[in-house]
Amino acid sequence: MIVCILLPWVFFWFSWRLFSLKGFEWREAFLAAFLLSGIAITFSTEVLSVFAALNFWTICSFWVFCCVVAGGILWQQAKKLFPEFRVANVSSVEWALLGAVTFILAVTLFIALYAPPNTWDSMTYHMSRVMHWIQDHGVMNYPTCIPRQLVIFPYAEYAVLHMQILIGGDRFANLVQWTAFAGCALGASLIARELGVARVWQIASALGVLTLPMAIFQATSTQNDLVAALWTVSVVVFTLFFLRQGMLRWAVLAAMALALALMTKGIAVIFGAPFLVLALLTGRAGIRNKSIFLILTISITVLVAAPFYSRLCAIGPSASQAMAMGGNAAMGKVGVLETVSNMSRGIATELASPWTGWNNTVVKVVEDLHRALKISLADPQTTAANEFSIRYCLDEDYMPAPLHMIFVLAAGVMFWLIRRKSALLGYALAIATGAVFFCIMVKWQPWISRFHLVFFVLAVPLVVAVLTEVLPRKAVICLIAVLFLGAIHPLLENNTRRLISEKSLFHYTRKQAYFMKHPSEYPVVGKFSEIVHAAGCHDVGISIGGDDWEYPWHVFLGPGVRIESVNVAGALAVFAYPLGDFTPCAVVASSTDGEREVFNGRTHVRVLKEGKLSLYFDAIWVQNRKSRP
Repeated sequence: MIVCILLPWVFFWFSWRLFSLKGFEWREAFLAAFLLSGIAITFSTEVLSVFAALNFWTICSFWVFCCVVAGGILWQQAKKLFPEFRVANVSSVEWALLGAVTFILAVTLFIALYAPPNTWDSMTYHMSRVMHWIQDHGVMNYPTCIPRQLVIFPYAEYAVLHMQILIGGDRFANLVQWTAFAGCALGASLIARELGVARVWQIASALGVLTLPMAIFQATSTQNDLVAALWTVSVVVFTLFFLRQGMLRWAVLAAMALALALMTKGIAVIFGAPFLVLALLTGRAGIRNKSIFLILTISITVLVAAPFYSRLCAIGPSASQAMAMGGNAAMGKVGVLETVSNMSRGIATELASPWTGWNNTVVKVVEDLHRALKISLADPQTTAANEFSIRYCLDEDYMPAPLHMIFVLAAGVMFWLIRRKSALLGYALAIATGAVFFCIMVKWQPWISRFHLVFFVLAVPLVVAVLTEVLPRKAVICLIAVLFLGAIHPLLENNTRRLISEKSLFHYTRKQAYFMKHPSEYPVVGKFSEIVHAAGCHDVGISIGGDDWEYPWHVFLGPGVRIESVNVAGALAVFAYPLGDFTPCAVVASSTDGEREVFNGRTHVRVLKEGKLSLYFDAIWVQNRKSRP
């Protein structure tokens, strides 16, 4: 297993070398290798699922095949697997920036490897769906109490799935987001290069992305926003190359990136699409190449996303209706006032700070604006919450980026003062268009900062380009230093993966660390699991709410126990269990309170209740166990 977990990384290395031999600059080759690996993961997952053959041996064999093919081509073309590394003249400022980049990447890598997945969404659906896919040997639909396990875009979990199968656990699960974290920094530096800034500011752009508090938190988790940002950055980078050169190889890579973005998070497409439109309307490419670009984009996106969308349509009359089961995020009303409302609340959310006085002032400004516009701050058609509020919370669901937001606003004003506005105008308009459409399409919600991550990753290179045009070199360096110093706090004080204080990860076992957001459930899951194991039960049902935790049951009960949702109602009840009929001998339930309950047509008796959770055993199964000699 240890050897097999290295195979995807070996394939990535070979791909990077092959792209480098084709004339790609090393950062361009890295992004291209990310894309090729992403397509390989998606293709293998979908194809093997058709035959219910998703397991360790097939996944390992697939990556062996990929490595042999890529390695053979590389050996034939280069006769060596490793390049000759040459260090160009690096200034002291560049070394300092590279040191800061290395420090952040190293600390987050350590946390990603040391800490288990423990974000709320990971416990409900990100990691839970991975465990069902492993159990079912495929990504087919299945009955579940948690609709998001079926309707949320799956690519990030496909990558986690491969890590999970190859290593036999979740030790490397967080590396998917961490890898995307590093990829976003590389992509930002390439965008900065395309915007015409010097190498030192390209490194500064990478550091600017790595200092985003939300990015730091998510780099050590199994959320999917950084993965979505990586694909969006790739769309932008290769679209900019196509704009400048008109070469079809950039069109192919941009189309691949868009397809993977669509398979990861719909919001990514909102920010990536304006750049594709920009490429089709402007640039050096002729009508023929632009037409091919459009055809490639549509064709590759359909090929990559079709299997998942076909499963969505099996849930509801349309894919959009099925996705609506995953949450109440889409705007119910579209208009100029509603867009201004969302934009002002989004900016205010990112300006939240540790100081209550500042936060109250920001909220008051937003309230006064809404009062002047005569619109509600908590209109359910534009708001996925009961009220509007902002908070500075050291958490991957809510963490704002006040320093970055201030820099973005300042750069927006300074933009009109610079001499080369025309060189940056297309890029600025594309980002602004994406931001406006985001405000038109997505409701404000308390965790909206997660969705802003893509915007900030794209905005950082533009902000750096503007600042370097307006401010002295030393002033820009000081601002970058401020961002780095501001990143130390979130780097060390993540609420669920702390490195210091009495709540440090080092004070908890790995199993305890799963419950950092829900500590009261740890002893309950442990006790229930011990009872189930002692009883010799290997078929456990769960009957829980749509936002309850499922993944810890997979961890504590282990791979020898089949876990399925029972008493599933609604559209998801039409699916059969992929492994055949399921008669649970034990059921964990949070949605019932009776002493005797019927699950999947069998009467179960409650043996224990802890908090809102109850443990039931099948009455007939218990009787049969007692009657055995």
